[in-house]
Formats: sequence, C-alpha cells, structure tokens
Amino acid sequence: MIISPASCWYEEQIGWRTTLKLVEASIRNFRGVNDRLTVTFDNFTALAGMNNSGKSTLLEALEIFFSGKAPDKEDLCKSAEDSTVEIECTFADPPASLVLDAQAVTNLSDEHLLTVNGLLVIQKKYDCALATPKVTGVSAICDHPNAEGYRDLISLKNTELKKRAADLGINLDGVNKSSNVELRRAIWSGCPDLNVCESEIPLQTGKEDGKRIWEALRKELPHFALFRADRSSTDQDSEAQDPIRAAINQAVARHREALDGIAEQIQQSIQPILDETVKGMTEINAEMASSLSPRAASPKWESVFKVSLTDEDAVPVNKWGSGSRRLLLMSFFRAQVASVSTEAQQQHTIYAIEEPETALHPNMQRKLLLNLLLLGELEDAQVVVTTHSPSLARMIPIQGLRRVTREEGGTYIEVPNALDIEHLAQDLGVLPDHGVRLFIGVEGPRDIEFLTGIHQTLFKAGLTQMDLPALTRSGEVVFIPLGGENLGHWVSRWKDLAVPEFYLFDRDNTPEDPTFVNHQKQLNELNARANVRAVFTKFREIENYFSPAAVEEVFPDLGFTPISQQLSDFAKEISVALKGSASHKPLNAGNVKARLCSNADRITEKHLAEIGALEEVTGWFQAMEELMSN
Repeated sequence: MIISPASCWYEEQIGWRTTLKLVEASIRNFRGVNDRLTVTFDNFTALAGMNNSGKSTLLEALEIFFSGKAPDKEDLCKSAEDSTVEIECTFADPPASLVLDAQAVTNLSDEHLLTVNGLLVIQKKYDCALATPKVTGVSAICDHPNAEGYRDLISLKNTELKKRAADLGINLDGVNKSSNVELRRAIWSGCPDLNVCESEIPLQTGKEDGKRIWEALRKELPHFALFRADRSSTDQDSEAQDPIRAAINQAVARHREALDGIAEQIQQSIQPILDETVKGMTEINAEMASSLSPRAASPKWESVFKVSLTDEDAVPVNKWGSGSRRLLLMSFFRAQVASVSTEAQQQHTIYAIEEPETALHPNMQRKLLLNLLLLGELEDAQVVVTTHSPSLARMIPIQGLRRVTREEGGTYIEVPNALDIEHLAQDLGVLPDHGVRLFIGVEGPRDIEFLTGIHQTLFKAGLTQMDLPALTRSGEVVFIPLGGENLGHWVSRWKDLAVPEFYLFDRDNTPEDPTFVNHQKQLNELNARANVRAVFTKFREIENYFSPAAVEEVFPDLGFTPISQQLSDFAKEISVALKGSASHKPLNAGNVKARLCSNADRITEKHLAEIGALEEVTGWFQAMEELMSN
C-alpha cells in the first residue's frame, strides 16, 4: 500500500492515533427534552424504562452529534423558549497529540481546551428556526485563559499573534515565529495570571487554528453505530439495520490516514492535467476559463466500498424479516468480540442498540445481550442499549443501568444502586412470577464465558450433573455480571424473589493484603443470608486456572510459564510473552483475558488436576446444584 509522506510522518511521530471515550452526554431543546438532560456512560450502559420515556431520543441525539448531520425542523422541542438545539458530549482519554500539519503538533492541554479534570467537552449547536436546520457552532467547553489579551489566541492569524506578543511584551527569542502553536505557548507562558475559568471556545466556526484543531479532533472521535428497533423501513433505517455497513465505516475510520494519503497522491498526479486543461481553455475562451476551479474532490470512503450479505435467493439483508435481521445482528456482534484475537488497537466504536430483545426468542435475547456485554469489555468499544425487558435487565450490571423516566412533562435520568432499585424494578416488571431457580453472580461477562466453557469439560467428564446450557436457555439459571465495585453491596432486592444465589469473585489479593480483609468481611455478609453461597477463587483470577498446557492450547508454541500459577497476573505476563514471540501478534492484557476466557472449553480435567484446582472448580458447580435442590 502506498502511504503519503504526511501519513508516514504522522505515524512516526505519535503512532496509531488514540481515540476518545464517551463518559457523558447532554441534550437541550431536542424533541421531548426542554431543560438540559445529562446521562453518564460506562463501557456498557443500559437506558431502561417504560415506553415513550425518552430512551431513543438520547440515542438519536448522539447519532446526530457523531454523524455530522443536523436535526430535522420537527426535532425542536415544542416547549422550547428558543430555536437552538444543543448536544454536548464529554470524553475521557484525550489524544496525547494533535497534528494540525507536518509543522504543527500540539495537544489539548497546551491549548487550554480541557476541563479542570482533564476531560474534553464538545458542544454542538443547531439552528432549527431555519427551513433546513444546520450546525451553527462547535465549541469546546473548557478551562481557558480569560485574562485580557490572552483569551482569543486560538482565533488569531500568525501576523496577529506576533503583534499580540509585541503588545504584551512577550520575549520571543528562540521561538519559531512561523508556528502559531509555538507563539501561543510563548504568549501564555509569559502571563503571570491567565485567570483560567470555564469558557466556551469556538472551533468549527472559529478562525485559524480553532478550525484546524476541530478538524484534527473530528478524526479522533469514536465511530458511532446505531442499530434501531424494528420500525417502518426507510433508506436511513435500512442502512442502519445492516451491520456490515457499520463494519465498513469502522474499517474506513481505522485506515483513513492511509486512504487520504492515497487520494492526495492521486490528486497530485492529476493536478497538472487539470491545470493544463484550464490553461488551454484560457487561450480559447478566457472568460469561461476563469470560472473553472481545477481541483479534484476528495472521495467519501464510506460509500466507495460496497459489501453486502444476501441469502441464496439474493435477497438483501434489509429486506429480511425482523427476527432474521436480529439474528444476523447477533452474529455480527459475536464476530466483533472474536476479532479481538486478530486486531489489536481498533478504532474506538460506540455500538448503540435499540431494544435488542425486539423480534427475538428469549433464549436468543440472552445470547445477544451476553455478546454485547462481552463487546463492552473490549478496550476499543462501548455499548449502549435501550430496553424495557425484565429478563435482560437482570443480566445487566447495576453500575451500567440508567433509569429513564418522563414525569410532569420532563425527562429525568436516575442511576440506580444495588440497594435501591425498586423504581426501576417497577418500571420493568422485574419482580412478577418467574421460573428462575438460581442466580449466579460473577464480576463480569468474561467470567460467564469462563464458567460456561469449563462446565463443558466437567459435564462431559461426569463431574457435574448440572446441565448449565439447558438451564440458562430455559431461564431457570440467570447470570448476573456484577462488577467488582458491587462486591460489598450486592444484597439487592433479588431476595424478594426467594431465589438461591451463588457468587464467585476473583481473589485478586493475598490474605496479607489489607484490602483482602475487607473483601472477606463483605463475603461473610453475603454468606450470612439464607440460600446464598459466595466464594473467592483460590487462585488470583479466573485466568490463573489455565495451566501452562492449557495456555499452550490457546497460544501454541508460546512456551509460557507463569512466575506463580496461583498469584501471577496471568493476563499481563502472557501479554509480555506475546510481545517477545515471533509467532504471535501482540495483545494487551485485556485482550489476553478475552482470548483465554473464550477458550475455557479447552481446559481439560487433566489440566485442572495438574495445578491442583480440579476439586475447587468442581465444587463450584456442586454448590450450585445443592442450592437448586433446596
């Protein structure tokens, strides 16, 4: 592949670019939301609540923000006091560098474009009074210098910056005066009190480097893929329903630098022909030639690549039945989870799925949600779903739940906690009659993968009579991924169901560690309840139950030997080993954990016996059987 010099320089300077993580979003004057409405986001976030509460409104506002489109005229809230719609997103993990051009490298901190907490807040405003609404402003809400003569530097041209420096008495010795970036740094550093305060700094509609900074930031934004619930088909919906389109957009985002480099080289090749054509036209008809602009347009890469899935009768995906499309969607998310094995450092993507339960059998609903939970565990992905399904709500980590309600004409967001979820339970009808015989609480979706995988080995060996797959399919066993922070608080309202509960938590620490004493106390509190069994793993984490031979099954020829089978940070140690291996691609610790847990069925009875863990692991399932038989 040919890569332009600019692209090579970019990768040489900062490597593959980092991407931002969405942590909060606010909307105002959009549809049913008049006053500002704010929602926070985790790696996996579920907007739960009754119909027509405003869940889809939030997702579609995010799609407008990330797509670069504008709202429809009808999207303006009917009770709005002005005609401006505002959508604001807050991001963590800002990029370490922003390349404005080959001579200008800066960062958001030096440009004073971050909040006091180091977050990036981008606000977009849209004028819906126009016949065709459009973006009227893109700004950074940040802690910015407000001292006289120092607050507007991003909007100044080079000559204006040099004049400003002279007016302020700033010494520019040793400063590259042709660089706006260096001039701003010198001017700001020369001020004894910048009077930094929260400010709104125009970017897209600003001048000079403000606009260039926004163009660089735009490439860093996560890719947003919205999969709508079933509804009347439109061109927009059919495209959103086709997951392959999302895959193309994601791939283009990852390779945009190289693609733009190729486009630039092609444009440079044909530019002389265009120039010569205009020159020749000038000799024939100068007036006509003066109206020509000899410039090649940059391609819209997302529309260049045409990939589709059809059935044997060549019927495209968007023409399938709603249930079939949702099954394809589930396969797509499984493929995205599996791709972690082969693709390190993907473009960060936010997957937004309206009502994943739509048109799916309950068993398929659970499988789809499990894949979404696993997807949310990846370092380069976030997942946002809307739901009003009780069965799915039971599987969602409490820290990821957001209760969306509409009361007295307003929309509100409530973040439930483990000890106070009655309102959400009432909204979803979580506590009516049910057939659940056992709740299994684990720290995350990877633990579910591990337990279901290791169960296959023990079931085939006759070491457990519990048919876990059949019980989960029937809804008699429900996994609850809790998240480590809920360890001491998960007493919850599930006790109202009078259903036995089994909890498995990673040990993480040695008994000598002060935090272990506190964790043990919390575990004792859980075990004090009737029909509850809570245990720590004897080994450090789930990954430690892979013997060296089992690791070899997953990573052939790696030759991995842990420092300590019981206490090592397996994921980290294997990640280091992969970096030094010529036969494997490097994976970070999170992706190593994902690869191991998805291959837990490769652990044999012999592997567990080799590390002295067979009796312990078998005991987990025996305890589950006993709880269900009580």
